[in-house]
Amino acid sequence: MSCKIVPFSFSIPDECVVESIPNKTMLLAPLIPGDFSTYIYGKHDENLYYDMYKNSRFAITRKKGGWDCLRHYEILMNGCIPLFENLQDCPEYTMTTYPKHLNDEAYELYNNWQETEENIEKYNVLCSKYIEHTRNFCTVSYAAKYFLENVNNGNTNIKNILLITGHSGVNYNREFLWIGLKRYIQSIGGVATEFPKINVLYKDFDINSSGPVFTYSRRLDEEYAMHEEEVIDNINSNFWDLIIYGKVGPDEFFDFKFYDIVKTKYSKNQIAFIFGGDEPFNLKITDKQQHHLNFFNRWIPYWPYISELNNYKELGTCFVRELDM
Repeated sequence: MSCKIVPFSFSIPDECVVESIPNKTMLLAPLIPGDFSTYIYGKHDENLYYDMYKNSRFAITRKKGGWDCLRHYEILMNGCIPLFENLQDCPEYTMTTYPKHLNDEAYELYNNWQETEENIEKYNVLCSKYIEHTRNFCTVSYAAKYFLENVNNGNTNIKNILLITGHSGVNYNREFLWIGLKRYIQSIGGVATEFPKINVLYKDFDINSSGPVFTYSRRLDEEYAMHEEEVIDNINSNFWDLIIYGKVGPDEFFDFKFYDIVKTKYSKNQIAFIFGGDEPFNLKITDKQQHHLNFFNRWIPYWPYISELNNYKELGTCFVRELDM
């Protein structure tokens, strides 16, 4: 039996969501996607960046490399209403937690804006809907719960998790899911370990060593990091209840580390793959030149274990960011 293919959206830390609508001083946020002259925020300007959205009633956002984009959620979490361009073209199973149903109402209010008491009241009602939706469906705690409910046949009695991080470059699905999962596993006294360690997620990370790392950096408390030998020993002893390959897909420089051991020790219900890259996966198309979960033929020269990679859903549950099915 095949495992599931599951839509999986970005999320943001629970503590980032505003408690109430901030005071507004601008109609439209000055950061305009694609206009790089408005990208003025450096590595030490995270709070200024957030304040820009908090002070704005509306903000423009749009599809970037893929439909899902961290900017959408940074607008939402700061109590600003996003104006999402061409959102009607977004596939149904992409960005499933984003409040798509409110977008037309947002545009109608913005396009007819006048600073009247009636419009301000309409704005406050709509903005409150966005904030409530964000708090309920767009946080790392919700993402962790959703993830666990959709893996291992819905068995939520998972206490020990290994994340095999893959390529070190940022992947927001992986990073934010891991913040949520690690917090949850720690709360129940379990072990959640990633290998190699994602240093940017921990509170001792030096932001001077990188460019801007807003929203996801320094969210986790420092703790013991396992060495490779210990990770392998724990794989062999079936210590882990779940193993996650955190960066999978044709644009993710995928490293199938430890899989030769994992596949002999764990059932496919105990293995999950995170497809968090920009590449779209259209399951309605069977042309093998298209990027989707069954065909990666144009990428064959770069991928190990290629005979097994032709059909990921036979190997474990696939969580996919840019999905159409």
